[in-house]
Amino acid sequence: MIYLIAIVGSLIFCAECVASECTAGNIVHLKNGRTPNAGAALFPMIPTFQIVTVGATWFLETYFPQFAVWILIGCFLAITVAWAFSFARLRAEYKKLAAACRKDERNP
Repeated sequence: MIYLIAIVGSLIFCAECVASECTAGNIVHLKNGRTPNAGAALFPMIPTFQIVTVGATWFLETYFPQFAVWILIGCFLAITVAWAFSFARLRAEYKKLAAACRKDERNP
């Protein structure tokens, strides 16, 4: 059960990373005067995060079996909360830049 939680959590973390990477890429595109159509590569993240997470879960299960599930869930929640603040800041910057670009297009 703990390994399923680890895999699902790491997939959620991958989705969070992709969202942040695409938004940061779109910010760079807008700053350089291009259309915001940035993407993100999933390949290095998908197997790497799952392998690291399963290894960390094995370590927790081996050395802290009574608290392993709670430590794992706590780590994922902490990462998600930190990501939410970071993504909110990125999203606000993206919206500000997009609005400025639209304003510049209307008033040449």
